[in-house]
Amino acid sequence: MRSFSPGAMSQRREVFHVKRAGAMQEISRGDHRRGGPMVGVSRELAIGGLLLVLLLLVAGGLWWLGRNRGKTGSGEEASAGGRASEEALIVWQGPHPAEVAENFTKAASHAERLKWVRQPEKVGAEMEAFFRDGPGATEKIMGKFLLATSGQDDLLYENYHVSIESGESRLLCVSVDPQGAKVDFEAYARSGSEKWSELAAGTVPSAEEMRVIVQSGGFYMHRFPDQTKWVHFKATTPDLPGSMDLYVLRDSEAARQLAQVGETMAHVTVSIRAVEDSAKYRQFEITAIRAIGWVEAAE
Repeated sequence: MRSFSPGAMSQRREVFHVKRAGAMQEISRGDHRRGGPMVGVSRELAIGGLLLVLLLLVAGGLWWLGRNRGKTGSGEEASAGGRASEEALIVWQGPHPAEVAENFTKAASHAERLKWVRQPEKVGAEMEAFFRDGPGATEKIMGKFLLATSGQDDLLYENYHVSIESGESRLLCVSVDPQGAKVDFEAYARSGSEKWSELAAGTVPSAEEMRVIVQSGGFYMHRFPDQTKWVHFKATTPDLPGSMDLYVLRDSEAARQLAQVGETMAHVTVSIRAVEDSAKYRQFEITAIRAIGWVEAAE
């Protein structure tokens, strides 16, 4: 008579052959009845544990952020509020630059033009003479278009090309200022402290304020032969036929300022002087750069 041990029965593994997808696979009854459910439970416990850890990490992070926000939030909010208030104070006054340019070029009287220019008390008399007896009396404006926006330091302005019926042109600069965009008349008229004809003739040895278009050059002769000492620029102006040669000392502040120009043509406002008889060769030394561009800061 056989005796059966419960332990033996529980440890016995019966193997069944099952055909799946055309292949024979062995499935242990022990694996099917005990191994499968135990693996599923273990997997569920592991996933649950991971989720719990993640929840604890998220909760801890939120607590930490909330604590630090309480310490620094008030300062940041005050700073942001201050910036917003500051920006809210900037309100544009009057027409925008394009409209100011249009109003200036369409103006039919001195009184009208005065409303659209910078520093009217400074340029008023010169502007009146320019349009009454000077070039402005006969120039007929045919059109204009925006060239670019330029600036130096805190000064920002839009540059317009103004076409004249004769084929010539002028540069119209309008300040971009929320307190009121204005035309820079001195840039438009190419104002200078001296006449180019007198400088070229040598009757005037120097000038404090002249507006020219410069480009890097390489001409070293006559009174400026030493290229280790000087930097040469070719200069032109619509108010004088031909070109001039301007030189700046290599180790000067003016040279460092002109380095911004690079190899391109640029409008600059300069102070110049003749060196000995250099005027007869149309050669002048640049003693100062008043502005990169034809617009100077308001006095």
